[in-house]
This record gives sequence, structure tokens and C-alpha cells, in this order.
Amino acid sequence: MDLGTVKQRLASNYYSKVQDFVSDVNLIFENCILYNGESSQVSIMCKHVRDEFNKLYENLYLDFYM
Repeated sequence: MDLGTVKQRLASNYYSKVQDFVSDVNLIFENCILYNGESSQVSIMCKHVRDEFNKLYENLYLDFYM
């Protein structure tokens, strides 16, 4: 999975559920860490982006359902 594929899927309305989108984005993060090594600079940056993405998603989810 990569950002280009996610972008293409968003443009073509592929995702019928938000959770499918979130799963694909999290797969990108997992692959980044797996293929670049746990402690590489790329993985460290990826973890920061992942944490921010998940925080924003959680806040959006809470705002929508609360």
C-alpha cells in the first residue's frame, strides 16, 4: 500500500467505510517501519506522522459520535 494508491482510491470513491481508509493508511505506516527498520530516521518520522494521524482521527471520531 502507498499514498498514491490511497489518493487514487479516494478520487474514485473506492472507500465505502471510513475504517477501510484508516486501515489502508495504517498499512502504509506499518510497511514503512517494516521495510526501513524500526530505528531508521524514516521510520521515526513515520511514527510521528502515524501518531498525529491517529490522534486526529480519534478526535474527529469523538466529535462526530459524541
